[in-house]
Amino acid sequence: MTGVVALTLVLILVLSTGYFALGTGQKSASSTTNTGSSQSSSKSSVSTSGGTTLTSSSATGTTTTSTQQVSVTTVNVIVIHGVASKGSGAGYSPDNITLVIGVNNTVTWTNNDTSPHTAIAMSGIFNSNNLAPGQSYTFVFTAPGSYVYFCAYHGWMHGMVVVKSKS
Repeated sequence: MTGVVALTLVLILVLSTGYFALGTGQKSASSTTNTGSSQSSSKSSVSTSGGTTLTSSSATGTTTTSTQQVSVTTVNVIVIHGVASKGSGAGYSPDNITLVIGVNNTVTWTNNDTSPHTAIAMSGIFNSNNLAPGQSYTFVFTAPGSYVYFCAYHGWMHGMVVVKSKS
């Protein structure tokens, strides 16, 4: 009876050692990704008392994306320094500009004067509100047309933005 118990214990010990070896012998799956194409693969290794079984699988796919880079230029308009004290002149430089949608349809007004100013479209499409000295306002034009604008504080200050469609 003692021999049977001892044999059973040895058998349990051998089986449990094989079980733990199996658990620690496994390798984790791995994957890699390359720019331009995607490649993934996985490998797993299983240890058994009879040897090692290695399984491998892989899949490869390619995605091509075409992009066209377009440079959109911002047109800068400044409020001329000292224009509030002169009481005359356009006040904006340049005061009349022509834009093309998708090419240069963004305008930034910057107040270079010591007094506050505005840039407000007569049509109401844009309104900078108060621009303190040094502040800027940017607007992106998306529709063709002619847009007259002015300064709410100084009636002699005015300008025009003409927006054209891209041909």
